[in-house]
Amino acid sequence: MERDRALKIARASLLCALLLYFAGSLVWTLSRQEADRGHGRLPASPGSDPGVRVLILNRPQLLDRAPPKGARTFDSIHVQALVACELSSPDAPDNPDLRATLKPGGRLLIKPELNSGLILSSGDFDRGAKELYWTVSRIWLTPIACEPPRETTTKTLSDPTGFEAAGGDASFSIGRNRYRGSLEIRWAGSKEVSAVNCLPIEAYLEGVVSEEMSPGWPLEALKAQAIVSRGYAWARRSRARAGAAWFDLQDGGDDQEYRGSTGSDLCERAVFETRGLVPQVHNSAFLPLFHASSGGRIGGVDAVWAGARDVSGREPLSAVMPPQDDPWYSGAVEALGWQDTHGISTATIDPRELQRELGKALTPTGRAIGYVKDIKVGRRDPVSQRVLTVMVHHSQGDPVEVPAHAFRRLVGENVLRSTLWTPESPRKYESPVKRGHFLYDITCYGWGHGAGMSQVSAWLMARQGFTAERIVQRFYLNTRLGRLW
Repeated sequence: MERDRALKIARASLLCALLLYFAGSLVWTLSRQEADRGHGRLPASPGSDPGVRVLILNRPQLLDRAPPKGARTFDSIHVQALVACELSSPDAPDNPDLRATLKPGGRLLIKPELNSGLILSSGDFDRGAKELYWTVSRIWLTPIACEPPRETTTKTLSDPTGFEAAGGDASFSIGRNRYRGSLEIRWAGSKEVSAVNCLPIEAYLEGVVSEEMSPGWPLEALKAQAIVSRGYAWARRSRARAGAAWFDLQDGGDDQEYRGSTGSDLCERAVFETRGLVPQVHNSAFLPLFHASSGGRIGGVDAVWAGARDVSGREPLSAVMPPQDDPWYSGAVEALGWQDTHGISTATIDPRELQRELGKALTPTGRAIGYVKDIKVGRRDPVSQRVLTVMVHHSQGDPVEVPAHAFRRLVGENVLRSTLWTPESPRKYESPVKRGHFLYDITCYGWGHGAGMSQVSAWLMARQGFTAERIVQRFYLNTRLGRLW
């Protein structure tokens, strides 16, 4: 009897142990799968995502890979609601006549009216009207089914950046681009309106990382980009709010590339696993510059942004982003097969075009520029060997000394790809098609302004086993990662 009882107890104990083992294994497996999808546990957040306002530039057809430049306004704008959305105006939040609902799939045309009003045209309004005329300067399009529920947020919609469609889905589309969060339309003139995407910073970053880096790159490189882009967005936001600006960033190359909700699973994981992390110097965030390819020599921040300081305005950034060598550049462009784009390239400059663009830039100063007779290097950085200034000799006075970063923008940043020029550049020669007319060839290494993180180098570093934190700290010296939310 006693023996049978002992056996039963032993069997029950073994069964319980096996059940506990299998339960633990199942929990571990599920948590590992969640982590692999970017939904693992994170440290407790010290705050909430403050949101960001992104100005949507008017590019031809808003193509996914449109040119980097675009106008800030539209003569009219076509929007499609992807979920049920509410139209309201912060100019009159309590006026029920200035509220309407747009059903999922509903299309909306917004045009400016002469006297600072907006005309809303749609066959998908809840109230049956096909056209609404609101004498307001701003309207908001916000998803109705929100996360968190709208009851837990401000009912007056004082800040539309906190509203997201359920599940983080895209709320609306403009052209081919789908966007999360909310949309603000502003009257900008009798024939112009502006569009601003308002959304959480983390949602914004998912779109940025997939545009700034290839979604198929190593996870640690994508995480480094997420950390850097978050710091960039936070610094821009801080500066914009301090100056009472009506948007924080643009969606193009002047800030960060962004085409709405275009994130991949790996990019989403990179953003999620770095939530709230930004580079900091002396516990203060700053604007971390980055570029595509260094050419082997990283330039100092002062050549791009003279006198740059952190968000607090106390810490100069010259010691954070100084000129330095980049030993990963050559291996990266060779392994990627990008020698002709991110390696060495040559730009041909026509003096007539340079005269026109430089004349536009000098118009506010009242200085005139004549026919361009010669282009020469002014000053080079002794550490990075990058060109700091360019001397433009012309027919109407003393030469004009142009900062190399500004000179690049005049010529075209995708034409003259960097400020790291070969020693023989610029090379002057007679045009093969027009006798007596001279052209200039400038050969350079890399792509971008050259300050801060080199993206192709981050790719190779990640492949060599560097963590995102080590990648970030390698390009931004004397920094640490701090979590803001």
